[in-house]
Amino acid sequence: MNYSNKTRDELKAICKERKIEGISGKIKQALIDLIKQSESEPKSPSTNKTKHTSKSKCSICKQEGHNKRSCKTSTTPVSAPKNEAKTDIKATASVKVEPEMNSSIIREDAEKSALTTTDVPLPMGSSKNSQVAKNGFKAEQTICSQEDVKKSFELYFEMEIEEISCIKNRKKSDIKLRFKKGSETTIQNKDGNGGGRGWSVDRRKVDTYNDEQLTTLLKTLCLKQGTDKPVVSADISKQVINKCMLGIEEEYYPKYFTHTKMDKKTGTIILLGICPTDKLMAFLYNEIYHVMVAKRTCVHLSPNFYLQRKGGGKTDHAPDDIQMKFMFTKNVEQLFTPIFTQTMSQ
Repeated sequence: MNYSNKTRDELKAICKERKIEGISGKIKQALIDLIKQSESEPKSPSTNKTKHTSKSKCSICKQEGHNKRSCKTSTTPVSAPKNEAKTDIKATASVKVEPEMNSSIIREDAEKSALTTTDVPLPMGSSKNSQVAKNGFKAEQTICSQEDVKKSFELYFEMEIEEISCIKNRKKSDIKLRFKKGSETTIQNKDGNGGGRGWSVDRRKVDTYNDEQLTTLLKTLCLKQGTDKPVVSADISKQVINKCMLGIEEEYYPKYFTHTKMDKKTGTIILLGICPTDKLMAFLYNEIYHVMVAKRTCVHLSPNFYLQRKGGGKTDHAPDDIQMKFMFTKNVEQLFTPIFTQTMSQ
């Protein structure tokens, strides 16, 4: 804009409108220079705001340049920031928080067949899923006492039975059948469906698997100790399944597996299926993955078996033990021959 044709009063009016200071006593050309200078300067309303907010003012002494936390005249203690308070709480907490498995995971059964490497049972924790183990014990006792179950065994084996007894100390076999002809056979029984996540068939310390690669993988995934995830072959999976399912004590090697379902109201067995161990294990071996599969905090050997941290927190004496879970899939169930069925009570 050409300001040279404006009068001095018109130029002063423009300066006042634009809030240009220092115009008193200025000649016409000086006013024009002030106006042009104001036009050439970038408008930065945020600058003034920044300058205004950058000056901190103490609420105690009313002086600028500091706040109440750093005021030297303050005699009142100032509380710590919230984030520091939270840190203090965590530091003094004495309760150990156990991760969910899965979850999880994971999850958390106290099982009847939780064994060490020498197949000596460890004390069972009192987790909610210990009911699975209690049901298993009850089923074993009922097998020994229910007369129609005994007759079903006699029909299957085509021999009269002298005695059915429970095997103590949580060996790999749960039940012994002694026939009148003098022979015997051993059975491992599985009741129900394992709580939906499978039965725990073995439990041991991570360092007792006698395979460095497997131990490393279990420590990384299950115990969060390290980052290495080595490849573990199917041969190792077969060895682990064989040892965890059948044990190392020949005397208690189960020659048959049975599957039972119980009527909760009457406490009697309403379904009994049986499968020779050789037939069951041949199927399970055939299902083993080419290599072990890492999934979250578990190591899967096949669709039927996986290894996980025992867990249980304060209710378990050794939550860092590794347990093997056996999934009773439809394909596995079809291997069992039903030898006794009874209608459930209403």
